Amino acid sequence: MPLVKWDDLPLELKKASEPPYSAVSYCASRAGSQGSDSAAVRADLAECLSADLLATQGVFLSCHFSASGLGGKAYVEQRRKCLIQSGAKPG
Repeated sequence: MPLVKWDDLPLELKKASEPPYSAVSYCASRAGSQGSDSAAVRADLAECLSADLLATQGVFLSCHFSASGLGGKAYVEQRRKCLIQSGAKPG
């Protein structure tokens, strides 16, 4: 199975593995601290949401579900840790 970025998942899989609002809010707040450099803001947001990693579709779903009981920073950290431990690569 090919490695893909989360942004490239089919719409139904993106909906099934969408981070909770608390995680998106946490990442947006964190990215906002990068100042007015839009490239830095986008890069930080992608890293925070693990959108910078390449993994299989199954790994994205599995890691989302393993962290789904968490919120905010805890969700973000658990999801990224799971993705990396499952073989996700920087993309």
